[in-house]
Amino acid sequence: MRKSRFTLIELLVVIAIIAILAGMLLPSLSQVKETAKSTQCVSNMKQVALSFFHYTSDFNNILPPYWNDIIKQDDGKLKGTTTGGRYRMWYSAQKGYDLLASYIHVETSELVALAGWATKKNQGPVFTHSLACPSRLVKLSPTSKNYLYSGIGMSEQVTWGGTKAKNPPKPITRVKWPTRSMLTMEKTVATDHYIKSNSTSDDKLRMVFPHRGKTLSSVTFLDFHVEQMKKGKVPDGAISDTAANTCFWNPFSTDPAAGQW
Repeated sequence: MRKSRFTLIELLVVIAIIAILAGMLLPSLSQVKETAKSTQCVSNMKQVALSFFHYTSDFNNILPPYWNDIIKQDDGKLKGTTTGGRYRMWYSAQKGYDLLASYIHVETSELVALAGWATKKNQGPVFTHSLACPSRLVKLSPTSKNYLYSGIGMSEQVTWGGTKAKNPPKPITRVKWPTRSMLTMEKTVATDHYIKSNSTSDDKLRMVFPHRGKTLSSVTFLDFHVEQMKKGKVPDGAISDTAANTCFWNPFSTDPAAGQW
């Protein structure tokens, strides 16, 4: 009995069908992968939000400073002291220099930003924190100093201490619309750790939308919930002169119009 074999034409047809199916499936697989990264980013930001919640619970509803020599006191009150001349920073994850990381047990022995990155003096590798957004592909050149790079920033209006020493600390109980007022948002990876309403005012302080085809950004609000917001839904100072006056950017505003964004 003669054995049945594939002809060359039949083999080419099968290969063509497989190629067509692969071409149809690959975009879907890519979307699934991006969705997974986006979901992981939200999960990471929820951990950071939890650290903010614990800090404010310990310090009479006051948010952590940009940087300061304030250390946690047993009585839970703000008290200016020093520990070997070290600054404590909300955006640092390095043990002994952090204000938030220890609350959620993500502090490290390495110099690295909370949910961010770092470069060490004259060293090539970029150090990445465990809560850094997996959708952000960060390439940094070796530097002559140690630098922390954040991919999230606190709203300029809630930041105090450090570079914002002129801003007095305010309890978040004074925020009228906490579910609509931003605490942190994804920003350009840079050595500045706060964000402005005018997205074109400074490349280092610009909000970014790294998810779902550059259309979504992970935002933490002052009630400590996290959601991803679409580009165009966030009040943008580069488009509207009134954006900075909305409660999204200025949570301590008492203007009734501030909540109407």
